Amino acid sequence: MKKIQNKAILCAMALVAATAFVSCSSDEVVMEQPQAPENPTFNGKSVKTQFAINVTKAGKGTRMSANDTQNNNNYLDMANVRLFTLATTPAASQNVTADIKLAKPSDVGLSQSSHIYSDVLIPVNTTNFLFYSTRDNLANNATTGAINGSLFGTGSISGTDDINFTGVMIKTAKAAEITAVQDEFANYLNGIMDAFVGATDANLTDAKTKFTSNFTNEQRAGSAFAVLRQVEQLYRIADGSSDAKAENIKAAIINASGTIKTTPTTADGVTTLAYDGIDVKYSNFPEAQDLPEGAMLLTYNTSGKFVYTQDNPDFGIGAGVGPKVNMNKIMYPLPIVYFDNTPVQAKDESLLKNQWPTNTTNWDNFFDASWGNTVLASTHSIALQNNINYGVAGLKTTVQCGSNQLKDNAQAYPDGGSTQNIDVPAEGFPVTGVLVGGQPF
Repeated sequence: MKKIQNKAILCAMALVAATAFVSCSSDEVVMEQPQAPENPTFNGKSVKTQFAINVTKAGKGTRMSANDTQNNNNYLDMANVRLFTLATTPAASQNVTADIKLAKPSDVGLSQSSHIYSDVLIPVNTTNFLFYSTRDNLANNATTGAINGSLFGTGSISGTDDINFTGVMIKTAKAAEITAVQDEFANYLNGIMDAFVGATDANLTDAKTKFTSNFTNEQRAGSAFAVLRQVEQLYRIADGSSDAKAENIKAAIINASGTIKTTPTTADGVTTLAYDGIDVKYSNFPEAQDLPEGAMLLTYNTSGKFVYTQDNPDFGIGAGVGPKVNMNKIMYPLPIVYFDNTPVQAKDESLLKNQWPTNTTNWDNFFDASWGNTVLASTHSIALQNNINYGVAGLKTTVQCGSNQLKDNAQAYPDGGSTQNIDVPAEGFPVTGVLVGGQPF
């Protein structure tokens, strides 16, 4: 049988704030060499050693929030720190020899980019590391980002194919609150429709018919703002009616004792409505739940009830092909993730803390011929050779052309011109980036 040896290594970690990643400097351990005595912590598989990492610092601007991308010379700290050891160069379907969860590097900051871990158990024959971490303080999904997946969970990872992460779907994360708010608005609207029963004024019956038929024929916006503007129109019609049911309709719209309640204000002969002291999760629905306003869609079903669209939660009109955005697939932004894919640096001697480099420049020039690239039974110091870098976590993006020709919209430019048709080649266009948001033309 092939004997696998591990050793306990003290690792030092160097970190630099901003847009770089953390990298560790590793000491090379030479196994079974007479001139290198065995580390006394060697247990036949691993050695307990010093372990060092270094984090690089950003030097370029960004279109993202400077503070949330560490571009203000700030360091956001680390959480969910995970180190994987390998006995070969990382690739798909490679075995991971150890899955190590590390404490966050507490002494990394503006004055120092490296961190030294003590008594880290590293398998012998380790030649490479994969390092992952998220930024610390992911308390607010909408501003700091959110992430899921095996990489940042509690389970164990045995191979590179097990390493993954995914975004957090907003609808899933906020499902209970969204459903509860939807139910309140649906009940509110249905209560208003019930108040119309028995009304004979043509203006009132016509208003109800148009109101419900709009929602019967197509999905309509069901946000708090859209609902308020719709019932405001109904209130004005009821306010001008002498029908006996008009006061019932107005009372149902005001709904003074209900969860969703409004108050009317009249100025210059025009009556407007506002929500009356209700919780922001209702008054700013669904933006309060981190979704865009158009994500909530209402319909009036065949049973004569208002319901929110659940089975077909698509919104946004596409050219002749229907809705284009699925509410269930809208996710929070991904947070900063630190990453390193690096060879090992290993050494038989233990280093004092002040012997490790504390900045990226010194780190890059630190490892000379006295360091090796394999953890051995005699190793006492290990580091990640490369600096740890960071960036916003990225997901695979697929872009598809909608037709065989694309228009350049040149006619929209101020100096005029004609729109040109551009043929899409069979292999498609190389995509180097995705612009999110509007363009001037």
